[in-house]
Amino acid sequence: MVQILSAALSGADLAARRPPGAPEDIGHFLLALDPSVLRPDGGYLDDVDELLDTLRETPPVDAEAPVVVAGDRERRHREERAEHGVPLPGSLLRKLEAVCERARVPFLLDASRSADGGTTTS
Repeated sequence: MVQILSAALSGADLAARRPPGAPEDIGHFLLALDPSVLRPDGGYLDDVDELLDTLRETPPVDAEAPVVVAGDRERRHREERAEHGVPLPGSLLRKLEAVCERARVPFLLDASRSADGGTTTS
């Protein structure tokens, strides 16, 4: 289906036609749908949630690495950053501190600095 929409429909090369080592001729296809037109009852989101839960509950190949779906890692990072702040390396903090000093404004991050010279911003 991807080849049909992004190659055949857009006029890009089909993967089967491209000789090994030849530059890729990438095509693009964009489809925008309003689920509420097809599912005005709102059932679409419930069904997607159920599908994603089913995928996440799939037994992983590696017990240490659970099955995730697109966006899970990003969502987890966003939640961690919201709770604990954004980690910044010590070298960046020192540069920011110098900028603040030159601008004669308070440097507000050093109170949360960690032992390695890095910090998290909240």
